[in-house]
Amino acid sequence: RTQSGNERWIPTIYVEVSRRVTRGTLKSVLHVLKGLACDQKLCKVIVAMSNASTAFVQPNDRGRNQVLWLEDLTRAEAEEFLDKRKALVGIHAPLRDKVLGRTTCRASQLNALCCNLDEPPPGASAADIVTAFVNEDRLDAFHNLRGLLEDTNTVDFERLMQAMIDNGGSVTTDQVSHFVNMATATEEIHAHPAIQLNVVTGVYSFNSAADAIAAKKELAARRSLRGIVRCFLDIFV
Repeated sequence: RTQSGNERWIPTIYVEVSRRVTRGTLKSVLHVLKGLACDQKLCKVIVAMSNASTAFVQPNDRGRNQVLWLEDLTRAEAEEFLDKRKALVGIHAPLRDKVLGRTTCRASQLNALCCNLDEPPPGASAADIVTAFVNEDRLDAFHNLRGLLEDTNTVDFERLMQAMIDNGGSVTTDQVSHFVNMATATEEIHAHPAIQLNVVTGVYSFNSAADAIAAKKELAARRSLRGIVRCFLDIFV
């Protein structure tokens, strides 16, 4: 304040939340920050959350905080990002479809891919790096999806995800209430973030394109398995 000459000046604290932070830790941190900024008015706070599932942990106090939601990059923005990084250009340009058509378009993950392309492991080609990137994203998506279905009321979440698929990949908060009680499922969603909530629009969607693909395949497989079981019961029971 002395240096700025403004007696009303207060510091701004910037907090970046890791994707792997636990729900309990995040709730505690947000509680402390809320006390400093809102209750004691000692500072301003900016919290950057890289994992969309952290939206389920935010304090329900919209009157004293402002939410800025950043969507994933569009295809055009992702192409521009890769152009600026000089990644997957020239003879490697066809590999972009493999990345942008089936996985996420988040800047952080595209940046990680570009870093791997800049400094590839010994003997690894661009195609090898892209394949590994896509496979890892798909594996994470299936892990999140199956974890969510195993830790919750499976039938309810299967119906919810099918409704999301039928509706182009998303449903509103009002529609969700017909399938799942989200108040009792936030812990599971935070642990297995296959679904995200846009806290500005109130729309639930799949966390990434890979999660949507995983949901379609998993639900189809479960329907087929149930069909086989019913057929078996009809024949032998």
